Amino acid sequence: MDPEKRYMLDAGVFIEAERDRTFLKGLITKLGQAASPQRTTQAVIAQVWRGKGNPDIARLLNLLDIDDIGDGRPVGRLLGAAGKSDVVDASLVIAAKQTGSTVITYDPDDIGPLAEIVGVTYTIAT
Repeated sequence: MDPEKRYMLDAGVFIEAERDRTFLKGLITKLGQAASPQRTTQAVIAQVWRGKGNPDIARLLNLLDIDDIGDGRPVGRLLGAAGKSDVVDASLVIAAKQTGSTVITYDPDDIGPLAEIVGVTYTIAT
């Protein structure tokens, strides 16, 4: 993770962070060193948050700027162009495009085709 870049975290990153404390701690450290705020979307949070009260995930969320889906038409157009149906993934990619962010994903098979259509870069979380 380059501390000078902007990143957009997908749902898989949160799921892995909840599963693997070492990954979570490393991610929190990297986000804390970033020069600009890193991001996710309201849709991603809705997909992963189940009110368990996980303080580490809450801490992670506090380090992020959270974008909303806004006008859903660009998301729908992207889904149509890609032949996909996952609104969360598509809205994340659109938000990344709008903010000049690179998507960090654990699911390149879903994010990749969407990102390629709109010219968004993505990287697999490590």
